[in-house]
Amino acid sequence: MWFVLCALLACVEVPDLVEDARPSDCDARVTSWADDDGDGAGNASRVAIGCSPPQGYVLNNDDCDDEDPSVLDCADSGEAT
Repeated sequence: MWFVLCALLACVEVPDLVEDARPSDCDARVTSWADDDGDGAGNASRVAIGCSPPQGYVLNNDDCDDEDPSVLDCADSGEAT
């Protein structure tokens, strides 16, 4: 099985290895995103899928600038939404 992974406007087809790698004690997978600046908003280009978010990951991908914790809204960063 294959799925399409898209990040930063580039899409590639990759094998669906996530399903096969799921731990047997995991009832449901969650998708989480890296939060490098610690502002509670994740970076859409850095994704983890697992039983729970790893340390430093959050359950949203709303960060337009993951290097600046003061930017929480795309309108504040000057980037298009």
